[in-house]
Amino acid sequence: MRRLLKQVSVLLVGWALVFGSTVPTAQAQQNPPSNQSFVGGKFVARQYAYPGVTIAPGVNNPAGVATITLHTGQVRLQDGRTIVPFSAGGQNILGNPGPTAAPAIPIYVGAGTTRELVTPTAVSGCFIGAPQDISCKITATFANAHGTGELVTSGSFGIQEAINDAIFWGGGVVSVDPSENFYAGSAQTITTAMAAANVVPGVCLEDDRTGQPTLWEPLAGATTLAAPATLTAVTALPSTTPVGTFTATAYNMCIAYVDILGQEGPCSTSFVNTGAGATSSFIFSAPAASPGAVGYTIYIGLTAAGSTTLQYKVPLVLQPTVVGAYPLTNGVCAALTTVELVTPACAVANTTFNQVGSTATVTAITLSTSPIQPESTTTSSTTVYVPNPGGRTTYTYAPTAGLGAPGGMPSAWLPFVIGAAAATTVPNVVATINLPPQFANVLGRKFQICGDMTTTASTATIVDIQFQYDAMGIDTAGKGVLIGDETATVTALVTAGHATFCQDFMTTVTSAAVTGGSINHTNSYGGVAGLTAVAGGVLADAMTGATNGGTALLNLALDSRINIIYLHQTATDGAGWTMQHLTIKQI
Repeated sequence: MRRLLKQVSVLLVGWALVFGSTVPTAQAQQNPPSNQSFVGGKFVARQYAYPGVTIAPGVNNPAGVATITLHTGQVRLQDGRTIVPFSAGGQNILGNPGPTAAPAIPIYVGAGTTRELVTPTAVSGCFIGAPQDISCKITATFANAHGTGELVTSGSFGIQEAINDAIFWGGGVVSVDPSENFYAGSAQTITTAMAAANVVPGVCLEDDRTGQPTLWEPLAGATTLAAPATLTAVTALPSTTPVGTFTATAYNMCIAYVDILGQEGPCSTSFVNTGAGATSSFIFSAPAASPGAVGYTIYIGLTAAGSTTLQYKVPLVLQPTVVGAYPLTNGVCAALTTVELVTPACAVANTTFNQVGSTATVTAITLSTSPIQPESTTTSSTTVYVPNPGGRTTYTYAPTAGLGAPGGMPSAWLPFVIGAAAATTVPNVVATINLPPQFANVLGRKFQICGDMTTTASTATIVDIQFQYDAMGIDTAGKGVLIGDETATVTALVTAGHATFCQDFMTTVTSAAVTGGSINHTNSYGGVAGLTAVAGGVLADAMTGATNGGTALLNLALDSRINIIYLHQTATDGAGWTMQHLTIKQI
């Protein structure tokens, strides 16, 4: 008995050294109900919280930037699976590059008062079967000195490891169960770790710790993507090699960053570039790394300098031939980003995913049936609808009440940049959502877009909220296809306005052809009122004619955009409208 008590005492002291003074309860010491890391189609985060890997013999590093060598680069989970939980970004859960880029995984290093949380800046030699004590090396910035025998454990309580495993298998749900609270010492610690996890496309968290499960899905942050630096004759190099269809004349062009969930930012300031000859192409250098950016898209005008608001999107992938197939690259980008799969984009350097930038070579003049460049606070016209981009520098997992949006795109946004003050009968795009290829190309697919928008200066009495589908091959020189329209009549907005709306859509015809798909508006509701006590108006469906059976001639196979448009028919607006909150979910 004395020997048994001594063993228990050693175990508790060891726990205290690693996790601080908190000693786990008797319940926490027991094994969870299951030791499986993948159960019922879900990745169980608690099972990825490995017991720890020691720093190899002979390693003693001071504080600061240092490289530690681990005893081993792999860990064996309780169910027998072997993973590599060490990554500075770019490595998958087996320690290899690709096929889908995964983010860095934080780690705890040390014990007691010197225990600290760090994120690796470089990882090498960590793979399954790597030689022990010499191979697996992790570089980071340390606040304390660390050396031989100290433990390295999960910095996310298994949550980020489970997320990275899920993305390796194509996406899925990461379950956070009650045993996580006992392991970490408090529920708040786990809640904080869930919110701190690096978001990856196609993966959501499921909080199973209390009562009915709650889904945590990506929420777009408040800071929008920056516009890239204006192009130059060097970063958009005119060339006759390879041969192209551009001529020795002037073309407007710009590029836009794309964020981790495939949402575009504003295009760079328009640059007038001249072709190198009668058979020119343009070779684009990757723009500089920018917070939140993982890719970039390219826009070029048709001919001559022309309008700075009519630069058309360069296609980066081929039109699919099969419904449901993700489009293949057309060779413009030296490498498409694999971090996101919503908007095909050339890669931009990104340290979180250890991604390098990619050049792009454009040989063919774009078409006026392509989408135009996104810009913030830019006035539209009755024929040119300028997208108001929703790309953000950060995303966080946050609790949601719905099913969310499929396809690796966001499910909710914080405020968009305020739109321009629209003149009477002139449209203003207040928000733009980028949709992934094949998103709506499923027969019967239903999705809902809801929003809440405000203005500080309007006396409009008839207000329209419109929805425009914007995709390759179907636009008309800056104007997409109207697929939804809600109208309200109000007595007066008294200089301040508030509009809330929801619009449901359903796919009625699927097709891989450019103009073969059809989407129907199935339900709409909302209201418009002043921010003071005035009579409001109900937003009601205003689509008429043949469109009541579905809007046809849509390209559902490629990536697309939905522009949400504010339009008033009477009176004036002294200020633009701000989309304060926006959601999209499947229903």
